[in-house]
Amino acid sequence: MIARFFGTVTPDGNRQYRYLSLWVPRRNGKSFLLSILCLYGLIVDEPHGPHVVCVANSVKQAQTVFDEACQIINQSEELSAICKIYAHTKVIKCHETNGIMEVISGDGKAKLGKNYSLCCFDECADTNYADNQRKIYNALVYSQSNRAQPIFATLSSAGHDRFGLGFEQYQLAKSIASGQITQENFLPIIYEAPPGAAWDSLETAKQCNPAYGITIPESDYRQAIEQAKKDMSAYTILIPSEDKVIVLPRFFLPESRLARIEEDEHIPLKLWADDPGNHITATAGDLIDQTQIKTALLEDCKRFDVLSIHYDPTLAELLMAQLREEEGINTVEVRQTPASLSAATYHFETLVCEKRLTHSNNPMLNFNVASTSTKKNQQGNLIIQKIEGKHNDGVSAIITGLVGILALPKLSDELVMWL
Repeated sequence: MIARFFGTVTPDGNRQYRYLSLWVPRRNGKSFLLSILCLYGLIVDEPHGPHVVCVANSVKQAQTVFDEACQIINQSEELSAICKIYAHTKVIKCHETNGIMEVISGDGKAKLGKNYSLCCFDECADTNYADNQRKIYNALVYSQSNRAQPIFATLSSAGHDRFGLGFEQYQLAKSIASGQITQENFLPIIYEAPPGAAWDSLETAKQCNPAYGITIPESDYRQAIEQAKKDMSAYTILIPSEDKVIVLPRFFLPESRLARIEEDEHIPLKLWADDPGNHITATAGDLIDQTQIKTALLEDCKRFDVLSIHYDPTLAELLMAQLREEEGINTVEVRQTPASLSAATYHFETLVCEKRLTHSNNPMLNFNVASTSTKKNQQGNLIIQKIEGKHNDGVSAIITGLVGILALPKLSDELVMWL
């Protein structure tokens, strides 16, 4: 990819590509690639006064990219001899080219009035700094107007906002890749599952992940797929109603696991599953049939006014991608970190304690709640804990959905949150 981008030239000897648009799933070495692009722009690509900038979506991500670049320099005597690192300002200078490389976070102020030779825009599909995002993007594009052969690279993983800058850039890359739009100075590279691809196929994982079997062992994908299939899965419909939240839970588990879960957790699970009002679906065989979850989701979407599906991306990303692409359903990724979930966990605890979280006395959800406790971690975030050997999938689903409810400008009976 790097050789194609930098090495393809026009008949007059200039570089053909000015724009790079790379879309790739997480854990495929994007931060490392970003640091290489930036260092190449600093040391090799433009010999006189290059100014390179990488915009990351947060201070933490900016630090990650900067640390990768520093590690590359520190491991090379030649690079260490020509580059000086200023860690406190996240700046690297190269005295041979009189160049500067800086890494900034998108949640700060846009860097205006500079003459950048190479710009890397990281995670443009991330909407955490959407208000500042387009301003920074436009400022960076404008900043390159005086450069003879500037480079603008956009690198991102999947997003969920269909109205933001990230989706615009993704659609542009798709259109150029398919030939619908011709732009000879734009190189699109997209790693994604084709429409209708089986989410639980290792072949699909290979198609999406260029680091498959290299930095990400095949066993990691196999384990994640098997875990997603074997364990209990749940989603909940959350309906804000005045000062309460109505919960309609849905549970799925392999039929072959019923007896084992009954024995391990001391609950009459088969009896519960036999009652259709409990919405506990036992799928045939040893694995959860994801197509049944998808079917149930679509059926519920027809019954309710769905605002969005909030989901855990660890195991549900492929299913959610199918719902976005095939059905046009709005999906929102919720990272399962203490900081991301703390406010929703506090809200869940309050709703339970004040008896404002209501459901139709679903026995599995009652058991999930009884198997869950909360505690503060060292950072002051409230986290949930489950009793060892017990399931609390319904609670996790509720909290993920509450992230969306807390983001609503005003609670309304007409709005339905999913996950």
